[in-house]
Amino acid sequence: MKDRALSYRDVLSMAEALGLRQFDFRLSAKSRDTYIEGHSKRYAHLLNTISQQVAARNVPEPLALLDIGLGFQTTLIRSLFPELVIDTLGFSDSAAMGFLAESVHKHHEFDLNDYQFDGRDAGLGVYDIVVFCEVIEHLYTMPEKVLARLRPHVKPGGVVIVQTPNAVQWRHRVRMLMGRNPYDRITQYRMGHYREYTVAELREIAATAGFTVRSLELRNYFGLRKRFETTVIDHLLTPIPTLRSGIALVLEVSA
Repeated sequence: MKDRALSYRDVLSMAEALGLRQFDFRLSAKSRDTYIEGHSKRYAHLLNTISQQVAARNVPEPLALLDIGLGFQTTLIRSLFPELVIDTLGFSDSAAMGFLAESVHKHHEFDLNDYQFDGRDAGLGVYDIVVFCEVIEHLYTMPEKVLARLRPHVKPGGVVIVQTPNAVQWRHRVRMLMGRNPYDRITQYRMGHYREYTVAELREIAATAGFTVRSLELRNYFGLRKRFETTVIDHLLTPIPTLRSGIALVLEVSA
């Protein structure tokens, strides 16, 4: 499937073949999607972006990829790119690593928030591709510090792929107009978002951490079985990128 762009249907077929749906869970009580369904368009975008970066790298040795925040995407990446040497980083439970163990070269048990302390180190190698998707909004440490600590682990010509929700998407604006807080409350389980960002903020964060933005897109890639009115509004507002739900960046180390 790497000879063409993947669609969300391809992702759902891969998830079914890999048996990932047995690990699936609902996004929320109000969601019509399961997690894999709700993120299938985002996963397709991520896999297509990785495919582009793999094709662009002209090096003799196998490419190394670091997947931060391991999960379903790790298994999807391994399935589509068996030639990659994949490391992961995050704090996981044994059940999560159970179905990932054969996919991963090395797992680094580390909380990125600890990068605020100079003495903490994850023991990472160097990588052609760093996947940093749906992670930055979960950090309570300055993302500039985290990205700056990751920068030495990106090979020359390598990239960091970032995906994160858009803080000013139209859904958030509507909720605020209705007097509702569009952001999650902080819980003891750390599953919510501490801070979401705008395009301008992400550009500033990347520059401060020593990165240049190679590409940037705003996409409505969250949710699959959306309500009719949501789909209509997404379509009507398509000409206004800043109102879309997701931000995807490819970063490279500044010269």
